[in-house]
Amino acid sequence: MSNDGVDHEGVDHLLKRNIKAVLFAIVSLVITVCPGMQDLAAHEPWRSYIYDSWLNPVPVPDSFATHMVLRGQDLGIGPFSNPSDIFYHAPTGEVFLVDTGNSRIVMLNGKMELIKVITELDNNGVTDSFNQPLGVFVNDTGIFVADTQNSRILIIDRDGNVLNEFTRPDTELIPGNITWQPRRLAVDSSGRIYVIAVGVNLGLVELDSQGNFRNFKGANRVSYDLGEYILRRYFSTAEQRARMTQYVPTEYSGLAMDNENFIYVTTNVGLSTGFGADAVRRLNARGDDILRRLGYFDVIGDIYTRDGAGSSLVDIAVDKNGVYSVLDRSNGRIFTYDHDGNLLDIFGGIGFRMGLLQSPVAMDYVEDNIVVIDNFMQNITVYRPTAYGLAVRQATYLYYLGDYEGSAENWQVVLDHNANSDLAYVGLGRVYMHNRDFVRAMEYFRFANAHAYYSTAFGRYRRVLMQENFPIIASVAIVIGILIFVLLKIRARRLGKETEVAYDAN
Repeated sequence: MSNDGVDHEGVDHLLKRNIKAVLFAIVSLVITVCPGMQDLAAHEPWRSYIYDSWLNPVPVPDSFATHMVLRGQDLGIGPFSNPSDIFYHAPTGEVFLVDTGNSRIVMLNGKMELIKVITELDNNGVTDSFNQPLGVFVNDTGIFVADTQNSRILIIDRDGNVLNEFTRPDTELIPGNITWQPRRLAVDSSGRIYVIAVGVNLGLVELDSQGNFRNFKGANRVSYDLGEYILRRYFSTAEQRARMTQYVPTEYSGLAMDNENFIYVTTNVGLSTGFGADAVRRLNARGDDILRRLGYFDVIGDIYTRDGAGSSLVDIAVDKNGVYSVLDRSNGRIFTYDHDGNLLDIFGGIGFRMGLLQSPVAMDYVEDNIVVIDNFMQNITVYRPTAYGLAVRQATYLYYLGDYEGSAENWQVVLDHNANSDLAYVGLGRVYMHNRDFVRAMEYFRFANAHAYYSTAFGRYRRVLMQENFPIIASVAIVIGILIFVLLKIRARRLGKETEVAYDAN
């Protein structure tokens, strides 16, 4: 028993969740009512950090600050109920929120103001409705909704008219005992639909524009424990083997598509399972993983955690410039990487203060902001980049566009905020390397202890030296060759004379 008289070990899980909700409501009320508490909440409750080249966590300036926390009540549409997905349609500036428990799609503008709520559907003249939808994707064709409990994918317009409906794919590759429940989806520029379905672990389900099954794409690789495999194969009975862990691919947890039709996916497993290096993948048209991993460590979220299990990655969002962020549900954090897999920043955490999360499940970029759904607190949190965070992203974006001078200027701004930023040194080194200033590039890579980049710069510098000095090197080599040839001739002549003298003496 604790001091408050509550036996915490015996408290039911639901009761714990209710207590958390009450505490959060109290804190929110205090912040709203008490003067000065808004200023206190404005200071971020987390400590931003990043990992250096020695894999040590080091503090860095905040890349993002909490802009707002939004509830259904704030929009005048009643509380959210288990919200589960969010999608930003950049061409129209609209945000689409899947409010699963209320079986509705909530449309917002880029300022997170209400546009409309879609609940009732017109399905060819028949009144229809969603049933616990879990995913949404929007393009010029319409709004694609994973209507999970109705076992279908709907394409609707903004007035709720059903444009098309795809039910269970006609294929024997999905076992009949598995109910078709689409959970997440994305659509490429050719109309192909990629689906994460509940209970389907063979990869993404690929459908054509008419909902016909095409293939599975990018199944997770199976990781084996060698010791258990040998024990299972050679020393176990059939009954013991049946009780052992079954090695099967793991379902994907999150899904996003960039503007080049590459698919980003996350796997909700930790480091201890052996899937760490594949926790995030970038799939091409064949389903091959082409994610670049040139950072100090793999794209896995947190390296060190209390339980050693690593991050639990549940969603991913891709920015317009090749930057992508992954959402860690177990620790409530967001990890952002550039196109090469360099970790740009980490922020967030678990808690009840403004800006912290309890059970984050989905995220997306809304312009420069990051919006995260917390389906336990039934709200969405909007994070806005700071001057430091904008400088990091602008430097990365300009480098991606080929504006190396602009990128270097922004990396200098980053160094003004954080003089020990390995990230800025690597960024400047990459700029100088592209400008063929390999000596200065090697200098900056050495500051950041970036061995891979240093080796690349050194190799290119050595090649340039060889090309620039080839006439001299070739001339010297020819002269040395001639000298060696002459010396060998002289030596051979001497040896010949000595042999003749020795023969005559005999």
